[in-house]
Amino acid sequence: MKISNYYKQYLINLLKIPQSSNKIRTLFSPTDFNKELIYSIGKARFRIYIVLLYFDCDRSGRLILDTLYKAKKNYCNLDIVIIVDLNRAKRNRFGNSNTVTNIDWYYYIAQINSDIEIPIYGIPISNKEYLGVFHLKGFIIDNKVIYSGANINDVYLEKLNYCRYDRYRIIKNKLLADALVYYIKQYLLTAKAINRLNNINDKKVIINSNIYTLRKTLKTANYHYLGTINYNKLSIIPLVGLGRHNLLNKTIYHLIYSAQKKIILCTPYFNIPNILFNSIVDALNLGIVVEIIVSDKIASDFYAHKKNDNFHIVNIIPYLYEINLRKIMIKLQNYINHGYLIIKIWKNQYNSFHMKGIWIDNEWCMLTSNNFNIRSWQLDLENALLIYDPQQFLIKENNAELSNINNYTKLIKHYNDIQTIADYPIKIRNLINRIKKINLDKIIKFLI
Repeated sequence: MKISNYYKQYLINLLKIPQSSNKIRTLFSPTDFNKELIYSIGKARFRIYIVLLYFDCDRSGRLILDTLYKAKKNYCNLDIVIIVDLNRAKRNRFGNSNTVTNIDWYYYIAQINSDIEIPIYGIPISNKEYLGVFHLKGFIIDNKVIYSGANINDVYLEKLNYCRYDRYRIIKNKLLADALVYYIKQYLLTAKAINRLNNINDKKVIINSNIYTLRKTLKTANYHYLGTINYNKLSIIPLVGLGRHNLLNKTIYHLIYSAQKKIILCTPYFNIPNILFNSIVDALNLGIVVEIIVSDKIASDFYAHKKNDNFHIVNIIPYLYEINLRKIMIKLQNYINHGYLIIKIWKNQYNSFHMKGIWIDNEWCMLTSNNFNIRSWQLDLENALLIYDPQQFLIKENNAELSNINNYTKLIKHYNDIQTIADYPIKIRNLINRIKKINLDKIIKFLI
């Protein structure tokens, strides 16, 4: 088809980093991810760069940070840098009554390890967390990249009776690792808005103009690396973006339109921006099968499992996502009836779901921090690794990953199989109705 060939040519022309198929592997559980992190940190010899939304003070966080300090103590020249979102680091998880924040913990650990230097930085993408967060993901350890949407805490590393599932790829590639580190050094560590969180002497007042300058810079900043255009073998394209018109968003758009047979899209938060929704509809009209895997509301990290008085406003978010999904299914039910649109809901007991990505025609596979929702598309700093595999060296690996995800999915064949507002708990129902009455739901939709 001419339309798909035009968009595919855009992807072909992207600068690619060659990748050996025997130096990329997939992990399938938070436990394996945890073990890989600890093992890789212990083996590191010259650099460890960790970028993520948050690094929590709990059993898992303390173990990982302790492992980092031990690694630095054993190899004093080891370059270790941790970067998290500044605004998120200032608070605890919703519902956590602990008054000690992650910043307090970072400083305390630095004080008791005063002879070992491991800087922890906070990046403010905006002056308010709800207006945009630092959502880059990745662990660069020597020449290895461990890419996952996971953050560091007990839920992501399976240290509780429940966990949060994500995607995990281990990629050995010096050029890729260098590209990710160069971006960190070039655009993040040099920013005036950056704040050292574990050295009280380096703490400074955050000036809004510095945040504005950083945000403006990051809207045009991309990864720089040695690569090859028109490379027709297994390769990787690192992508990063902030704001509506960034390279990552543009590439996602072209990926959807490049499909010829099947698109698989995986997201925990169903709040698809119009441009992405329209591209999916166009694909359906061309006879392309679109499969969407999304979290059940019970598998959301915002869902309140305990029916007690500790209700927080964020507990309505999973219900708002479900309302969005039902509305979309009503519009597209005809495609579902004819087998072109496949909707799957992921649920596994009390575990939560944080997997996101795109698979196109067994040829393209995107690992990303992007939730394919409105705020990821416009407000947050996101990144991705786009794997190009024209010879399908990784087809077994990709199928195994999808099979692992699908172990806990349920096929939804009709919008009536999804609850309506009338089915929700009365506290949730009343709150949603009040929000809708004053049109606040339109603002909330933009922010979630």
